[in-house]
Amino acid sequence: MGSLCQRTFAGIVGFALVACAQALGDQSAFNGAWSEKIKQVAATSDHADDIDLAKEMLTVVKEASDVTDVSMKVLIYNKAFELASPRPGGYLTAWEAMAALADQVPDQRVVAHEKIAAILVKQMPRTRGAQKQYVSETLAQTLILLSDAKVKAGDYADAIPLLNRARSAVVKYRTPLIDLIKEKMTVVSHRNRVARQVDRLKKEVLDNPTPDALQRLVKMYLIELDSPSLANDYLAGVQDESLLQHVPQAAIAGADADEKMCRQLGKWYESLANQASRVARLDMLKRAHGFYETFLEKHQDNGIERLQVTTRLSRIEKELSVNVAGLVVKGNVALGSRGATVSGTSARGNRSTQGKLMIDGNKTEYDSHAGFSNAYWPCVWDVTLAKTFKLSEVRVLLWDGDSRSYPYILEVSADGKKFDVVVDRSKGEPKSWQRVRFSPRPVRVIRLRGISNSRNSGYHVVEIEAYCLTPRS
Repeated sequence: MGSLCQRTFAGIVGFALVACAQALGDQSAFNGAWSEKIKQVAATSDHADDIDLAKEMLTVVKEASDVTDVSMKVLIYNKAFELASPRPGGYLTAWEAMAALADQVPDQRVVAHEKIAAILVKQMPRTRGAQKQYVSETLAQTLILLSDAKVKAGDYADAIPLLNRARSAVVKYRTPLIDLIKEKMTVVSHRNRVARQVDRLKKEVLDNPTPDALQRLVKMYLIELDSPSLANDYLAGVQDESLLQHVPQAAIAGADADEKMCRQLGKWYESLANQASRVARLDMLKRAHGFYETFLEKHQDNGIERLQVTTRLSRIEKELSVNVAGLVVKGNVALGSRGATVSGTSARGNRSTQGKLMIDGNKTEYDSHAGFSNAYWPCVWDVTLAKTFKLSEVRVLLWDGDSRSYPYILEVSADGKKFDVVVDRSKGEPKSWQRVRFSPRPVRVIRLRGISNSRNSGYHVVEIEAYCLTPRS
């Protein structure tokens, strides 16, 4: 036993020393590359050189292929923020630094979003008109993302003030974000009340772990808090056969679940929806929807089982479409095969050509003559989805046969009338794949405004993709 403990302790210490050495190595490399320049700008009273150095850092990370170490990126992005954030002239650069950090280093996302929110709060009083609305909506989106992180961690009480701040930021504007915030507030407030009930019930179970008390606790975690993994922790002592069978499956079920399990869990979650409160009912239906979708992906036979699941899926989608601001489904929903359509006009007044090619799912078979949509710039393409989905990411593949760039603006709309800008890259040099993430919101129409082409008068788009759930690749 002693030798085992000694080996374990030695292993822990060894791991810590390696991690420490790695951190010191990263800091040493960072100091070697930037310390002199940082000292130079610190020695002057001109804040413009601080901001210029921050911009230089961001450019180096963007263009240098050797800056691939995550720890080095964290150091550079944080230093760029530190240099740029104290003065209004650096707000945009500081924002860009944290946006890049959030996008490239997932475990730094919450910290980055907190810093973005702080910059936006400072920037808001300096804006007017449409710019003020854009900053306000971006602040609201950032606060929603921070609230989502709190909810994921089970900190419902801390999520509520963030949603209140988000609502205050956009309450004067007619934006779909208002409905989204309202929906989230309803869910979070409900879960906060349930969490307090759970705390009381856990004390009761601790004092007297009867099967009835344990079952009530499992169901509260499972249904009202939508957490099968936490429900699974309290399953010992429960006597309900259905819970004993399905809770462990639901706790671990993922993409590798077979079609039989997906169909069973879909039906089970439908039955749980009938036991749930009004708020939790929608969560149970979303779970059932996800399992049924996975079943249809795996089950290729067009027999009676597929027909039955398709019928159940349609019924669920009908209820969710009435009560939820946008459906959440797997995969790319901007596909012609999933009912999406494209329309557009170009600078010369004619319609954009071959718009359907940007929603055909083909991301590899294209060359300089075929396989892409084309229009004279400036141009506008509208991708209308089959239904209103709650999107969180749009990807655009700009033609990349050479080094040309295609500046653009991407907008989304819940109704096809009022559009919100989710990214403005009209002044940069966007090339090839563009990944645009934003706080989840109901979207029916995606609008791509093609601004220019650095080589000629044509604007060429290979593919547009839209996701409710961000894919791994």
